[in-house]
Amino acid sequence: MEDFRYVSESLISLIDEIKSCIEKKDFSKSQQSIEAARELLIKLEQNVNKDNQNIIVSNRRREIESLSKYIENLPRKISDIPENDSPNEGLLGHFGYHVGQQSNLGVDKRRKILEDVYSVRVGTLPERSFSQSYLNKWGDPESDVRLQKMSKVIAALCRNARAKAKDGQDFDEAIHEWEADLEYLQKKYYEGRCHFSWPSTF
Repeated sequence: MEDFRYVSESLISLIDEIKSCIEKKDFSKSQQSIEAARELLIKLEQNVNKDNQNIIVSNRRREIESLSKYIENLPRKISDIPENDSPNEGLLGHFGYHVGQQSNLGVDKRRKILEDVYSVRVGTLPERSFSQSYLNKWGDPESDVRLQKMSKVIAALCRNARAKAKDGQDFDEAIHEWEADLEYLQKKYYEGRCHFSWPSTF
């Protein structure tokens, strides 16, 4: 088991990083850091051996949840999706992946496209489609990097749609389908195999 003090100090550093991300309006990274902080909190709980350490754990938990709620309630007027990862411009859209009212794809077709994106060698795509630096971010076929990129893009699309929904736009169907597809990817490729933090759609 890891030392309580070491884990506690690591958690404090991560909480400081979350606060810094919030100040910089880096919402995507701050949410990922929240998830990592929750994982560290579990380790902290496992290393408790004194009564006063339970108080420290409770304080850290309250701080993490407070930051999480703050991030969730921030009005995100500007998309946190890179331009090339928007539904029409990114790799998913290139392969025909679309959801919601403007899509005629059934669940089986959507997931077949996601499986293809997961396994395709993106270096074979025409150069005019995407820059090499963009394609490099997608990693090798069937790799953790590829799965992480796919999941982060879809989760970001969900978060962006929720922000727009606050302005009265209807994205319920799209969000439902994105989240269902994320759950499919998580169960099919992530669970019991990968170690990166699964992205949040909030």
